[in-house]
Amino acid sequence: MTVTAIRELERKTIAGFLTDNRDKFKGQVLDIGCGKQPYRNLIESFGGTYHGYDRAHHAGSVVTEDVGEYWDIADEVDTVMMTQVWQYIPPHVLLDMLCKLSSGDWSLKRGGWFVATGPTNWPVVEAEDLWRQTTTGVLSILEVAHFVEITVEPRFTIDYGGESWSCGWAATAKARG
Repeated sequence: MTVTAIRELERKTIAGFLTDNRDKFKGQVLDIGCGKQPYRNLIESFGGTYHGYDRAHHAGSVVTEDVGEYWDIADEVDTVMMTQVWQYIPPHVLLDMLCKLSSGDWSLKRGGWFVATGPTNWPVVEAEDLWRQTTTGVLSILEVAHFVEITVEPRFTIDYGGESWSCGWAATAKARG
C-alpha cells in the first residue's frame, strides 16, 4: 500500500466517522486546525454552520495564511472538531484547552460536543508530530478534562500475522451541562 493510498484511506475513515456522528454537527461548528477544510462540505451537508480556524505558524499546519477569527473569544459554538491535530499539541497545552472547552470557559456551549480524530500507527510525516495517543490515552485525557458521554474507538484496524494494528482513533465527548 502506498503513502497516497494510506492518506486516502485515512480521509475516508475520518469522513465515515463524521458521517456516523452527523447528529453532533447541527448549529455552529468550529473546526480547530482546519487546514484546507476538507470536511467543510460534509459538515454543511449535515446542517452545521462551519467555521474554520488554523494558523500558518502552528505545528503541522498546511495553510500558508491564517484562517478564521481568534476562536477562544468567539461566540459559543455547538460543536468543536479537531481532525488529525491532537498529535501536534503538547499534552499540558491540550489538557488545559480541553478543560476550558468542557467547562464552557471557552467557545464550546455547555452540553456541546467535542469531536476529534488522530493517528496511531501512521508514518511520521512532520517533525512536529510529537504527541500521538492511544485510544486509552485519549479516553484518559478526556476524562481528566471532565467531559461526559465519552466514546473513543479505533477508526479501523489492519490484521496481519495474527495481530491487529489500530490505524487511527476517533472520539466524541460532551461538555458538562
